[in-house]
Amino acid sequence: MTATGASTTPADVPERKEIARLLLDAGTAAIDLELEPVIDQEAALLADLGIPFPDGLAPEPQPIDPVPARDAPLPKADVVVVTWTVAELNALADVLTPGHPRTHWYRYTRGFEQSFLPQIREDAPARQAQRLASWFPTKIGTKTVLCMKSELHLNQDGVRTGDGTATLPVKDLFRQIIEEAKPSLVLTVGTSGARPT
Repeated sequence: MTATGASTTPADVPERKEIARLLLDAGTAAIDLELEPVIDQEAALLADLGIPFPDGLAPEPQPIDPVPARDAPLPKADVVVVTWTVAELNALADVLTPGHPRTHWYRYTRGFEQSFLPQIREDAPARQAQRLASWFPTKIGTKTVLCMKSELHLNQDGVRTGDGTATLPVKDLFRQIIEEAKPSLVLTVGTSGARPT
């Protein structure tokens, strides 16, 4: 707001939100909306990207058997890595959970209906996915790492609560992740891109 009370919100905010949604959803397939992970045994054949990790530091995925319940608390981890788009999820899975693509990742719905759903607007991606996140554990050296793809996003979820205010459920998701996993480090990573010259 300006001193005169006029709004300083850019007129193109709806278009910005739509562009963000297109980026977040790019590459989403029907299988991504399933609430149970889909285990494809042939994925292990695609596991080796030939990345020259230092000795003893190649990621070692840690599948859980039996598959954890969707509403179970997250396991403890030294580090949590959170990403946001399908493209980022694919890259994270390729590098840190080789042999376990995004369709193998466990679904996370803890508190979704009771605590989060009232804070999420009708057409937000998390409502479509019916969950907060997907996750998979891995180990790098002596460190346990919880890899996550959030379905909540800063500019996609909010329900208007007043003039210039809205809910921010992703804040509560991060609080819940930290309370459950008790990491010493949380990384949020995104896409880096460049244009050929």
